[in-house]
Amino acid sequence: MSTNVTDDAILNGSATPPEMTLHAGQVYRMRLMNVSLDEWDGQLWLTAKDGRTPHWTAIAKDGFDLPPWQRRSMLARQAVSIGETYDFETTFSGPGEYELHGRDGAGAIFGRQVIHVVK
Repeated sequence: MSTNVTDDAILNGSATPPEMTLHAGQVYRMRLMNVSLDEWDGQLWLTAKDGRTPHWTAIAKDGFDLPPWQRRSMLARQAVSIGETYDFETTFSGPGEYELHGRDGAGAIFGRQVIHVVK
């Protein structure tokens, strides 16, 4: 699996998105979208620097809130095809270092955003 970031892909509107600082214990809503014209099998992963994958809860799909019975906690990895939007809620339990990775179908990273979680 490659870990190279390609020059033509963007994540959060930038090929090199700025690092983000979030706070432990606060609920965050993350919206995942695929607005590409050719990356139909892209995935977005939230991972801790130590390799752990946190959980998030699905709360909306394509702009519509999910009914309570469809909201579920899952590993923070989601395939997002062309034109799809997913919303998740997550809470970081304590300080740590995380990354949001955009990956293609072969697992190669095409975008990365560093997330610092502080108290």
